[in-house]
Amino acid sequence: MKFKRITAILLSAATLAAMPVSPVLRDTWQTAAVTAEAASTPTPLYEYTTGGIVYQLDTNTMEAYIKSYTGSPTDLVVKATVGYANGAYKIVGIRDNAFYGCSTLTTVDLSSASNLRFIGTSAFRYSSVRNIFINSSVTVNSYAFANTSYLQSATLQAYGSTVRIKPNAFYQSSIQNFIGYAPNIYLENEAFWMCLNLSYVRFNSNVKTLSLGDNLFFKLNNLKTVLIEGTSTKLTLGKNTFMNSGISSFTLPNNVETIPEGCFSSTILTSFTIPNSVTKIEKDAFSGTTLPATFTMPDTVTEIGKGAFSGATLPATFKISKNISKIDDSSFAYAYGVKAYTLDSSNAYYKVSDGLLFNKSGDTLLAYPQAKTNTSYTINAKYIPDGVLHNNIHLQTLTFTKFIMTYSYYRADFPGLSNLKNLTIAPSEYNQSARGILDQYRTLLVDTKVNSLNGSDIVRIMNSGEPAFGNKFQSEMDSRFEQYEYYYFMRYYVDKKAGYVVKTTTDSSMTTLQKAMRLRDWIIDRVEYDYDSKNDKKNHVDASVFLHQKNGKYYTVCDGYARCYEILMNKAGIECYYLVDFKFGQEDEEGHAWNLFKLNGHYYHVDVTWDDGATGDSRFDNFLCPDAQFDNDGHSTYDWKALGKPSICKGKGYADMDNRKLGDVNGDGKFNSTDLTKLKSYIGTTNKTYLARCDLDFNGKVDNTDANLLQQYINTEYKKYSTVRLWRLRSNQ
Repeated sequence: MKFKRITAILLSAATLAAMPVSPVLRDTWQTAAVTAEAASTPTPLYEYTTGGIVYQLDTNTMEAYIKSYTGSPTDLVVKATVGYANGAYKIVGIRDNAFYGCSTLTTVDLSSASNLRFIGTSAFRYSSVRNIFINSSVTVNSYAFANTSYLQSATLQAYGSTVRIKPNAFYQSSIQNFIGYAPNIYLENEAFWMCLNLSYVRFNSNVKTLSLGDNLFFKLNNLKTVLIEGTSTKLTLGKNTFMNSGISSFTLPNNVETIPEGCFSSTILTSFTIPNSVTKIEKDAFSGTTLPATFTMPDTVTEIGKGAFSGATLPATFKISKNISKIDDSSFAYAYGVKAYTLDSSNAYYKVSDGLLFNKSGDTLLAYPQAKTNTSYTINAKYIPDGVLHNNIHLQTLTFTKFIMTYSYYRADFPGLSNLKNLTIAPSEYNQSARGILDQYRTLLVDTKVNSLNGSDIVRIMNSGEPAFGNKFQSEMDSRFEQYEYYYFMRYYVDKKAGYVVKTTTDSSMTTLQKAMRLRDWIIDRVEYDYDSKNDKKNHVDASVFLHQKNGKYYTVCDGYARCYEILMNKAGIECYYLVDFKFGQEDEEGHAWNLFKLNGHYYHVDVTWDDGATGDSRFDNFLCPDAQFDNDGHSTYDWKALGKPSICKGKGYADMDNRKLGDVNGDGKFNSTDLTKLKSYIGTTNKTYLARCDLDFNGKVDNTDANLLQQYINTEYKKYSTVRLWRLRSNQ
């Protein structure tokens, strides 16, 4: 199929005279104020169609506007003028929506349209245009080429003119290449918004004035190359111009005075140089940016704005301009990679000591090198802004000699000092209440391994091996231990307490099952169910069983039982999970928690809470139970999952859950002497086929103990149940 080639042609007067007067003349008055370039007062516009283009002709100014198209055009070639009976009309504009949605258009050639002043809003939006050529002083209005999913390139050939590209002009188009030759190019804010395929931008040496607007290349990850070839090109950058883009190399002309807010934020630069013309680096200019190892700050820079290098990865040695006169408190907050800052000692406002950046008096610490290798450091500054000291894996001991102030409520807001173990604070700070210290130094006491505060352990280990809180903190822990659930010293206490319980309750001669029983019994013997304060947070933290006391007795609820059992079992080297009702507060009005643990390759349910009798007597109704039995016993109302192991949850099913019917040796669904006789015949065999029904004590073999347990069971009322509750009867195992 052949399509029309639409060409606006300057026709000769003779040709015009010979033409029949066939165009449609609409004797109407229309306002031509579609854009700023159009006249501000109504003029008589005549519509004239030729070559598949509908023009609007202004007989007063002898100017023409392209209004729309007819047919199925493939190429649009616009000339300088279009001829009509009374003369040649200069083609000065393409109206809004003129080619909106044109699905056959491939090329828009405006290289001969020397009189063109504007391309209207959405003029080619949703069209199938692939290539654009412009050669005049023109304004490309918003959305002019938006959503052009076949667009490949746009070239500004307008030598000796000015091209202005309005915001969102290429919005969400598929443009890949943008090349400019025009002396004056203004790419306004977000002109290429969401142009995710844009990869190559080039400005020829002919470009004398270049303006790159706010967010121009924001999040264009495929943008790898932006070339400014003119050494004298006057460049103006906007806010966030290259933010989150894929650009890795860029050369700034030596006339840029300011690097604006967020301009190169969150980029990875392998080659970049700040020219000597730059005097100011504004807010967040390089925040989150990876700078090349060769990056150098010129001595012309006098001001560094808020967060200018926040979160950036800097060279190992970072030289600061010797003429710097203003550095914001957060300029280098959370900066990575740097081992030392350097600054000429002649600077009147700031100083560097041992690689750290301070104000001149030394009262304020402005930058602590994140990669500095000291394991111990003493800081004499009294003001340390948030994020200045952070993520140093080498620091183990930190001393503050003065009262520390930061922006945040928590003093010493220095996250990520993961290996910090010893903290010393000013005596005036340490002399305040334990609660004041713990609250105000929360960050360091939660995110680090600090247990030693001013030389005293917050949690000490007694001669017996049992942990206890230091004298300064004991009273606070007795009254508010639940408030410190995530503090490192509380996690340390719980771990040491669990280790102590396991060590004093079990021994290496015990089987896995025996250990599981002993640890279960330890919890039941220690605590009572807190019926009066079920929702008290003290019942819902890991330390609940260890620390929650009322009137000399220990209390908790199901959450505390299950948390503690998981901690003790894991400390004993037994795989155990804390199960929670994940629909609690939704379909379920009252949630519940219990445990699942692995024995001889299979998982079993354990509900320590339900086995803790109201009178303090321990039962085994809910110990070592399969799914089916637990549902029959009342757990069917709960939809549970194992925290930390998403594959284990109700209804999903998993191969390692044991649902065998112990003791029903002949498989007839009953428990009687026939089963006992058959079990005895297997005693001594190593055939694992029989273990699933005969190994009642889970010791890996069939023996007299199994026969005795089955005999006890057969002699009790519990034989009426379809599934054996093996440990309903106490034994010496």
